[in-house]
Amino acid sequence: MVADIRKQIGDRIRDLRKKKGLSQEELGWKAKLHYTYIGGIERGEKNVSIITLSKIAKGLGISVNEIFNIPMDIKDPDKLRASLVKEINQSDPEIVRLVFNLTRELNRLKFQVTSGKERERK
Repeated sequence: MVADIRKQIGDRIRDLRKKKGLSQEELGWKAKLHYTYIGGIERGEKNVSIITLSKIAKGLGISVNEIFNIPMDIKDPDKLRASLVKEINQSDPEIVRLVFNLTRELNRLKFQVTSGKERERK
């Protein structure tokens, strides 16, 4: 059970680090931790203190809460939009283009489906 939690936190830190385009060495430098220690955390081999999580979060430029991936209330569209904007702002330009094109295409398809239903009613 404890090993599972360590692994989940480690996986989350690895995902966040890679998303930021950082190596373990770069994150270690920013967090003032040795890169081998970062590797051990990511593999779920190390118990991590709140102080260490705080250093890692600071090195990643995020809050400690983001490491734990606190679920948000997706029922609130404004919170969902704000979270999406935050994610997009932290993303690689290629991902931003992909999200933009995907969103535009989904809106276009939704319009076509909605327009088709209107024609069927007439």
